[in-house]
Amino acid sequence: MKVKNAPLIQEGIDSLNKAIQLRPDYDDAMAYLNLMYRRKADVECDDLAARQEDLKTADQWVDKTLSTKKQSRESSPEPTASPWISQSKISQNKTDVLKGRDFKRLRKKLPTGGPFSRLLA
Repeated sequence: MKVKNAPLIQEGIDSLNKAIQLRPDYDDAMAYLNLMYRRKADVECDDLAARQEDLKTADQWVDKTLSTKKQSRESSPEPTASPWISQSKISQNKTDVLKGRDFKRLRKKLPTGGPFSRLLA
């Protein structure tokens, strides 16, 4: 199993490292590196020192992933309303939905009769 999987695991680690070099804030690649090092530790079960080193590296990638996600959350701006829709229109739509007005308008537009008419009554 080690002979078969070790080169694939190393190829995955190399590819993910390259992705992080190209985009240092790529938190998904960091998370996958954690998993790859854990697989590498599983394959190296006969060498305790190498296994411990791989698990330590995996834990470091978890920490880097979490800190990168936190930084990106803090640096991203809060979502704002669309510039094409006024805030009053958004508020009115929320009110309509909460009071069931949208459903009433929709029901008026639907044809009467048919298989679902009793559900809309």
